[in-house]
Amino acid sequence: SRAMTLSVLENVAKSARHASFYLSCGPDDGIPMIFVHGWPELSISWRHQLPVFAGLGYRCIAPDMRGYGRSSVYPRHEDYAQEHIVADMIELLDHLGAERAVWVGHDWGAPVVWGIAQHHPDRCHAVANLCVPYIPDGFAPETIVPLANRAIYPEAQFPAAQWEYMMFYRENFAAARAGFEADIPATVRALFRAGSPEGMGQPAVTAFTRQIGGFFGSGPAPQMPRDESVLTLEDEHRYAAALTRNGFFGPDSWYMNAEANMAFAAQATRRLAMPVLFLHGAYDYVCETLDSRLADPMREHCADLTEVTVKSGHWMAQEQPLAVNAALARWLAVKMPAQSQRAGFHRSPASPVATVVVRREFEVSQERVFDAWLDPASAGRWLFATPSGQMVRVEIDAQVGGRFLIIERRDGQDAEHRGAYRHIDRPDRLVFSFGDDIAFDATTVTVDIAPTPDGCDLTLTQEGVGAEWVAKTQQGWTGILAGLANALI
Repeated sequence: SRAMTLSVLENVAKSARHASFYLSCGPDDGIPMIFVHGWPELSISWRHQLPVFAGLGYRCIAPDMRGYGRSSVYPRHEDYAQEHIVADMIELLDHLGAERAVWVGHDWGAPVVWGIAQHHPDRCHAVANLCVPYIPDGFAPETIVPLANRAIYPEAQFPAAQWEYMMFYRENFAAARAGFEADIPATVRALFRAGSPEGMGQPAVTAFTRQIGGFFGSGPAPQMPRDESVLTLEDEHRYAAALTRNGFFGPDSWYMNAEANMAFAAQATRRLAMPVLFLHGAYDYVCETLDSRLADPMREHCADLTEVTVKSGHWMAQEQPLAVNAALARWLAVKMPAQSQRAGFHRSPASPVATVVVRREFEVSQERVFDAWLDPASAGRWLFATPSGQMVRVEIDAQVGGRFLIIERRDGQDAEHRGAYRHIDRPDRLVFSFGDDIAFDATTVTVDIAPTPDGCDLTLTQEGVGAEWVAKTQQGWTGILAGLANALI
């Protein structure tokens, strides 16, 4: 896809007080869109978002947060108070030479973004957060426990509800840290797992942390297979390497500043006037916002709030990137219309467009050629595949209105290809959008397959291609169809 021609670059913003490593993607003159990760993640947590929104003309930025990855690490709990972390992000925005940004946060990154919106509204075009809602008095057990669903968490059994684990940090910080560090690869595999509707109405596992003496009891994380719907092997190794290098002291210390964080929030405005998007995780039972009152303060104090529910667990941006990107893109299209017109490498709707046609003969039946487009096992071998790439994700919902998402890792970067099926007529015709509503200028691809005495002829037509992309598009589809021919031998 066009967005994938943009590189994801590594950078460092360094000052006398702090150094922020960050990833960047997109045009230097685009509006900054800064993605803020949570615990215990990295800038790569936004790997599915950076190239997509860069392709829409934004200057996408994802830092390693304080205490993580290749950013500065500090020795004291108080070094990880929100006041310092918000200052890091404002310093990063200054480094970019920009006045304002669209800020996007997840997990502990969400309180950072809320803090920026509270203390520095003049540095915000708009803010979006995943999973953790706005708490005007500061994100701390003292402010969120009163909002818990006591039908699920009786106070006598779970005094701090699903946030019992936060109290364990306070009471047994060394033990909590030691449990995570005992086997860091196992910790990563145990934590980064998809959500499930089966947990609805049941206490979250974090509610038992104090009762069992640790996040995983008194020992290390259990040995579990990697959840490939959330992480690839390469992702797992990147997280594990960074956490092994720095340890969990910094990440865990974010939980140790409740008093300071509440005092910081008390200095700021409570009501947010800028556009706000909040994504609820339907299967996120630690940050449960649908059946509890946890989102009520946000609704009361945000003047321009949009809410979307995503059928996902906690690691939403990695588990359900298609849904997250779609929600963000639709919201930006409404709230940032001028920027949205820059979608597709700044090509305006009035720019010339063309139709690309590619043909190829196959010495196999119509049915085999047609079915190869909709079978994930087959498509993963050739559709958008390159000789040196590694296919990491193939999702195909083979019905009209269904979507596809195909991700190939190329030189350490994820090339994402997405769309939706508009017409399926086996074995004669397949029509799908390419780009779908994630990119506002999605094009239409039609695959016509006609029988011949020796097999079949395939004609692929892509409409709405920018004139400057015709040659590259023709070359790309020619190579893809050659790969299909090889896969069918």
